[in-house]
Amino acid sequence: MNPRSDDRIDLRRYDLGLFLLAFALVCLKSNDALAHPQLWAEDAVLFLKDQLEQRGLLLFSPYAGYLHAAPRLVTWFASFVSAAYTPLIYNASAIAIAAGSIFICAKNLRPLIPP
Repeated sequence: MNPRSDDRIDLRRYDLGLFLLAFALVCLKSNDALAHPQLWAEDAVLFLKDQLEQRGLLLFSPYAGYLHAAPRLVTWFASFVSAAYTPLIYNASAIAIAAGSIFICAKNLRPLIPP
């Protein structure tokens, strides 16, 4: 391997570690969301109901004038497993999205952080 590929591998490990750290911190902050998952607001009343009735990817189905792509995509994935796991899938997805947001911000701030 040349030195550049070693740097890329180290950077990928750093990125993976940074994402996992962000994921773990968000999990610690919202431990009740994983220990006792529940559907909230329009998750059950609207998105899950629509998904179970229509069966298909409802990604471009608007609600209140907006496209809710992320919740509908999560609902579509959750429709393939038992309904008992649906709240856990919703909450784990929300935590992963939050961790991804933290990861992107932290990655963009990397040049400003001293080694």
